[in-house]
Amino acid sequence: MKNYTLYSLVSLSFVILISFFDAHARVNFTNDQAAFNVNNPNLLKQNFQASNQPQFGGSPCQPPINQFSDDACFMPGDILPDIEFIDVPGPTINGMFVAGADFAMLNNNPPNVLGHNTIVEALDVVFSNSPTAVSFILGCLTNNAPIPDCSESILIQVFDELMLIGETVVEGDDFVDTFLGIESSRPITRINFQFVNPVVIKAVVLSEVNFGQGRGVVIPTLSEWGLIATASVMGVIGILAVRRKKTIS
Repeated sequence: MKNYTLYSLVSLSFVILISFFDAHARVNFTNDQAAFNVNNPNLLKQNFQASNQPQFGGSPCQPPINQFSDDACFMPGDILPDIEFIDVPGPTINGMFVAGADFAMLNNNPPNVLGHNTIVEALDVVFSNSPTAVSFILGCLTNNAPIPDCSESILIQVFDELMLIGETVVEGDDFVDTFLGIESSRPITRINFQFVNPVVIKAVVLSEVNFGQGRGVVIPTLSEWGLIATASVMGVIGILAVRRKKTIS
């Protein structure tokens, strides 16, 4: 009986410990742009209007794209500090591009959206200021006339400095108007975008990124976890005591 009790308490402690770490890496996703903006004011805003690409046109860019970029897409200072954009796998020559409005006369996108080129598979957004709130307006572009439809499922994976901490799938199209807000209890260092079903003639694109320190995700404090653990252990002890009493009777 004593061994059974000890085993139960150890198992419970392990479950509580796992739950503790899981809660401390919690990520919330939302498509409610108004609510996200209210909850996370004063975020830094990065768009790509400085690129000023012509309608129907576009230009390849040299990754990584950051505050020091100096090519056909951006000049130094066009991109904010603490954020950069990298093709995956990469960096690859001409691995990124900026598209003008209605790119290639096949899409309905707004002016100056940034994405990975179709010669690579995915896009990474990397942060050096460890934001806890990030939002994107994203979509999909195609450069292939026989297949003008660019409605695709996009996988978004969120990483802290050590591991994957959250992921979701959104639907994006060539209007590039899908909003995704992300709030994390852990500092975010990287977010990856890729198609659920990779398509070589299509690319994930972004029209806007907002990032900074948000309100954070509410999780139990250490003292609250202590109370939860104590209550759980007492519950197990109570159950075992009842069983023992029934056995004796």
